[in-house]
Amino acid sequence: MVCKKGMRYMGVNKKKTISCTLAAMLLLTAGGCSREAAYQSTAQYIELGSVTGSGYRTETVYQGDFEISFSTNAQIVCLKQEKLYWENAEDRYGELMVQEGQEVKKGDVLATFEVTSVSDADILEKELAIQNAEASLAKIHTRYQETIANKQESLKGLESYDYQIAKLELEKLKSEYAQQVAESERQAEIMRKSLQELQERKEGGRLLAPFDGRVQSINRSFQKGNKVAAYETLIVLEDTSSRAIYFVNNSAFGTVPYLSTVELYDKWAKKSYTGTVVSCAHVTGQKMDEVIVQPDDTSIMLSDSVGFLEVTGNLVKKSDVVLVSSNAVKKEGTSYYVFVLGENNSMQKVYISVGGENAGVTWVTEGLEPGQIVVLE
Repeated sequence: MVCKKGMRYMGVNKKKTISCTLAAMLLLTAGGCSREAAYQSTAQYIELGSVTGSGYRTETVYQGDFEISFSTNAQIVCLKQEKLYWENAEDRYGELMVQEGQEVKKGDVLATFEVTSVSDADILEKELAIQNAEASLAKIHTRYQETIANKQESLKGLESYDYQIAKLELEKLKSEYAQQVAESERQAEIMRKSLQELQERKEGGRLLAPFDGRVQSINRSFQKGNKVAAYETLIVLEDTSSRAIYFVNNSAFGTVPYLSTVELYDKWAKKSYTGTVVSCAHVTGQKMDEVIVQPDDTSIMLSDSVGFLEVTGNLVKKSDVVLVSSNAVKKEGTSYYVFVLGENNSMQKVYISVGGENAGVTWVTEGLEPGQIVVLE
């Protein structure tokens, strides 16, 4: 919108006009004028038929460096976790051996169970099956030895052609025997392992930690003597080797740059260190980003100060960009604009694009050029 003397004011009654002219300039002193005086003016304007006198301050659009920093709380989290369960619904809960937040090593017993899903009859059945497999293997071996001996005896006195045929038959027999033995041994090994599992379960069920980690949560339904619900999550174990730092960015002026460096302060241990942003994911439907930082020195995280971290860094860091005082920037809905002084001290409403605002300075990405004069509030 351009407001010049004699021009109509857009958006109001066309019969009404606005005159935006500077009414008087500050007088120059005998020794020249100050820098402040060069940016001061007074003006009269007509708005909706009423005359008002007002003094304006102006500023020249300039070029310089701009950055937006942030400071927020963060916490140490584990990026990987596993849900642990007991698959035998006929068994009963035994003892819970860990607590939430406890550190465990791979192979540590997390919980025990009273095994009712394995009976003595089950174990006896497996033992008999293994005995039968071993007996069958012994019979195959005995039969093979007899057959081989007969074939070798029949080779004696044969002519060249008949000898070669018999020799091929003997080799084929050996190959068939090797295949039978291999298959029988495989089946027997499967049954031995199955028997071992049954015996271990019969002796006492134990839920073991699959990796080094920390107990993130425990199912509160775990009560000794109660029946186990098959495949119900009992314990959630976090993989402590996947530790990282998590925080939320709510800034409206940008996301935390990927691979940027941030400063971290451990309030509990009272230590400062740095980290690298490895992820900045926008949360769908919300004005926030979830940020993951990998500490440059992971050993610093041994303090386990979950919830006691402070993180600072930059959202935006630009050099030689167009800058203007935030006092000059107005907002209209979702749009931004400024009033620019033109020829004959006329004022023009100019819409701009804003890259960010910080400490009273606005970074303008479109609509203004260095050297233009804008009206402040």
